[in-house]
Amino acid sequence: MAPSWAMFVVVTSSGLLFLLPFGLWLYLDGAISLPTLLLFLMLGSSPAICAICTDSSS
Repeated sequence: MAPSWAMFVVVTSSGLLFLLPFGLWLYLDGAISLPTLLLFLMLGSSPAICAICTDSSS
């Protein structure tokens, strides 16, 4: 069970692993602009942003 759980954690916590190649491909293809690419790279690289946005303690 441990190896499958480790693979799950690695894949779900490695946003840049998927965002960077696909984002560059879409940017070079002209499907998205540079500001859009940078926005998704910034948002996808930090899981802390999701924790801040979903914090309902305040």
